[in-house]
Amino acid sequence: MALTKVTGNGLGAFTQDGAAVFNESSADTDFRIESNGNANMLVVDAGTDKIGIGTAAPTVTLEVANASNPALSGVTNRNPIIQLTNTDTGYVAGNATAIDFATSLNYTNASIICRNDNSGAGYGGSLIFATSPTSGNSLTERMRILPTGGLTFNGDTAAANALDDYEEGTFTPSFTGGITGSSYEDQNGTYVKIGQLVFFALELDVTNGAASTNGNQIKIDNIPFVSAAASPMVYGQGGAWVTFNNNFYNVDTGIYLEIPTNSNQIRLYRGSGNSLVGTDSGVNAQNNLHIAGCYRTA
Repeated sequence: MALTKVTGNGLGAFTQDGAAVFNESSADTDFRIESNGNANMLVVDAGTDKIGIGTAAPTVTLEVANASNPALSGVTNRNPIIQLTNTDTGYVAGNATAIDFATSLNYTNASIICRNDNSGAGYGGSLIFATSPTSGNSLTERMRILPTGGLTFNGDTAAANALDDYEEGTFTPSFTGGITGSSYEDQNGTYVKIGQLVFFALELDVTNGAASTNGNQIKIDNIPFVSAAASPMVYGQGGAWVTFNNNFYNVDTGIYLEIPTNSNQIRLYRGSGNSLVGTDSGVNAQNNLHIAGCYRTA
């Protein structure tokens, strides 16, 4: 072992070729290393049995602290505090860097894996979450975030099967086509979109005497997303059902509602399959209609 101290500018060197133990007597004495800009670059708190990087008072077994400035803006200025690098990965597709979670029995219970999905000089990677279904050491993929976005589950890596959207919101439906000039006491719509599927409910309560009818098909306009184009479905991408009919249509055959392809409208049909038009017998455009439905978007 060599220990050198230069007193002039405080610079020195410490070289240890063999094993070294600090605080072998377990004294309540902290171990601290300063860097050029951080007085607490590495701290071992002997009294609490904790390690701090960038902090003098770690509160967990290992705490890493850094004053991140500027604030996060998107994901470009993210100011990372920890980076894990597999220096042997290169640009070989399939190589990975992982964080494992294990028990004292040395069994890996779960893992988070960053997989390099591209070969050659480039970037692009998946983030994989895996768990062990047994008490052994075998991991099973449960979820993957694809490099192009979207979630896949249980080992499925196909982008076409990825869950890429979830949102909730409101919209303002309205009668069009065979019913015009409506004003509404209630004109509300809500939806939940999961991937390509939209689930919605709406209520149209027409102010008495405020609508007129004509010989065109009755439609409901302004559903929240345009439906998918044809293929494989030819005529429609979904439909709806009546949840409340306050004498809007008083014929026993009922109303059928379809959402055609590439459209943000609902079309109304009679039980015979013909279009329900504003002047059909049994239509009362001054009354209320509430419906719920589901359809597929692009």
